[in-house]
Amino acid sequence: MAGNASPIFVGTPRNTGAKISGAATNVDGSGSTSLFTADATNGSRLHAIAATPTDTLSAAVVARFFIEEGSTYHILAEKAIPAYTPSAGSAAPTTSFLEWADMPFLDQAEPFLTLDPGQTLYVALLTAPTNTVHFLAMGGDY
Repeated sequence: MAGNASPIFVGTPRNTGAKISGAATNVDGSGSTSLFTADATNGSRLHAIAATPTDTLSAAVVARFFIEEGSTYHILAEKAIPAYTPSAGSAAPTTSFLEWADMPFLDQAEPFLTLDPGQTLYVALLTAPTNTVHFLAMGGDY
């Protein structure tokens, strides 16, 4: 079988977001929130996934990511979002998720996540946060 001799690049930039204020602890993906759905024809590539609390987080919360394939959810990774107390002059921390240290299956030089056509990336918080957490997925469609 011949390899692909024609490079493919992201053609349509796309950013999507989700707000989560409750917990979804199921390992089967039920109760999780859709964050990004790949292009149905050629798939998509994510360059960044980030989370920022809207206000105080009295304790760290763990975000769990799933990739849905058909009706099956596969756990992709988990990472903690640190506790945060707002104060004058301090910005809310943004947690980045597409990092090789957290997802060692990514290419260390180019830690991007490629989704097959129609796959959806879901996210869940394992404990309910004290305030809403905003998630943003930044990438594009092939």
